Amino acid sequence: MKYIIYTIALFSISIASAQTLDYTDDFISYDDQNIQAVAATLEPDVSTIKDKFEDWMNDNYNVDLDGKKLLFFNKDVMTAENVMIPQVSDRLLQLNVKVDETHRGKTRLYVFAKKSDGVYISEKTDQSAFAGLKGVVHEFIADYLPEYYMDQIEETEEALDDLADNKQDMENEIRENENDIRDLQSENIKLKRKVEATREDIKETEEDLQIRNKEIKKVKNKIVKEDKKYNNYEKR
Repeated sequence: MKYIIYTIALFSISIASAQTLDYTDDFISYDDQNIQAVAATLEPDVSTIKDKFEDWMNDNYNVDLDGKKLLFFNKDVMTAENVMIPQVSDRLLQLNVKVDETHRGKTRLYVFAKKSDGVYISEKTDQSAFAGLKGVVHEFIADYLPEYYMDQIEETEEALDDLADNKQDMENEIRENENDIRDLQSENIKLKRKVEATREDIKETEEDLQIRNKEIKKVKNKIVKEDKKYNNYEKR
């Protein structure tokens, strides 16, 4: 079956030139219909988002998306039958999930659902249920995305520590070699060049760390704003 995506962007935020968190409503051609879906563009790769969303749905809503029950796969869409998601509806649902790579190398998550009467949930067919479906996607992103960026920050910090340790080791070796400078002058020249190269690596890594700290701050602020908007919508 062919899938055609028509993107209608509602809002987006730029985290950095190469990183974007984009919440949208999309329309996906599926089951011979043009169906409204909740979607988000994310930085982690396709396999990571697919695995994380499967685990998160199982942990939070007891919806099994790992292929062990009530699930069949085609090449593009995962579908869980007869699942209950109270936040969306008090009726049994067919939950559909598509995770795809965009042309810019980012990951696109699509979530759409159908009630037991065969009607797909959309803003036109059931505005409240569609808002609930948005809430599910938002909760997943709010839970997972900060964790993803924190993992990246920790990895960068570890790399920075390793570089600092290497720099310290080389500087210590330089000081030891200076006690016998005549014999070790050639070796010291090489080591000093390595120290300078390592300083540049540290500078670049520190800049990368600052960028990543800014990224997660922006993501957290966006999540808080979206949570307030969602809560205000629920109160209406």
